[in-house]
Amino acid sequence: MFDVGFSEVVIIAIIALVILGPERLPKVARTLGFWVGKARRMVADVKTDIDREMRESELADLRKLGDEITDVKDEIEKTGSDAADDSSLMSVADSIRESAEDIQSTVKDVAEVAEARAQDSTQDNAEESPAGTDPSMAPEKQAAT
Repeated sequence: MFDVGFSEVVIIAIIALVILGPERLPKVARTLGFWVGKARRMVADVKTDIDREMRESELADLRKLGDEITDVKDEIEKTGSDAADDSSLMSVADSIRESAEDIQSTVKDVAEVAEARAQDSTQDNAEESPAGTDPSMAPEKQAAT
């Protein structure tokens, strides 16, 4: 902390011995050690308090985040259940079903019209074909007749 080396401590001890004398030096050293220890304990207590407060604030933040996640989850579940119970979805499904039925009936009608036209064109070709030939006969049969 103060970057005091061994040689500097020896010089300080010699000066203290000269100034205080050999009788008072042990008592002063004990008192000085007591205060240094007390200062170190206070610094350690302050560090411990700061660490504890930081952990508590982090835990509070995590709890708040957990509560927010729970709220979002509940909201999503509620929205999902509301969507399942929503009658508008049923009406959309019904309209899609009706549209599919309309498309099927339209396709059926178009197929019937196309079949009728095919039969009409077959009858027209039969009337236009020369006598003695049947358009429904295969070419081999026509050649044999």
